[in-house]
Amino acid sequence: MNPTWAKTTGLWALVTTLFILALLTPGSVFAEDPKLKTKSQKSAPTAFADEKPKPVLHWGEGDGKSYLVPAVDITGFLFLLNQFDRQFMASDDYHSDFSSFEDNLTGSWVSDSDPFSINQFLHPYAGSMYHGFARSAGLDYWSSLGYSAAGSLLWELAGETTPPLG
Repeated sequence: MNPTWAKTTGLWALVTTLFILALLTPGSVFAEDPKLKTKSQKSAPTAFADEKPKPVLHWGEGDGKSYLVPAVDITGFLFLLNQFDRQFMASDDYHSDFSSFEDNLTGSWVSDSDPFSINQFLHPYAGSMYHGFARSAGLDYWSSLGYSAAGSLLWELAGETTPPLG
């Protein structure tokens, strides 16, 4: 018998036994909030009698929303991504400047020819970053979706020298 197999089997048996014991344990073992019984307990300033605290949102707009913060975050992220790609990618596609931005802005869009790994992993990852920047600034889902679209558009126009992809 293989000693590694025996150790692994013993470990699985232990984990399974502990799991079954945890399922069979009565619910009273788990922590619960204490019950406030008397009127003085209910009115006393304790952690259990107070209402839940509300977060203080304070960056100046509405209920803590900021439309400027995600725009700066996305622009900075794209700038740093472009600079990284310029230094570490073998392609000249990331050596964009104002003339390539103008060409991309006025030129026609082309069909996407990116490889599977780019389209299925890196593009969604970048979009989730833009969306996350907006959500962390207090914006709702639909507003954040607009920032995702704007970030993708900005990258297609200013991040690469290749024509924008449709």
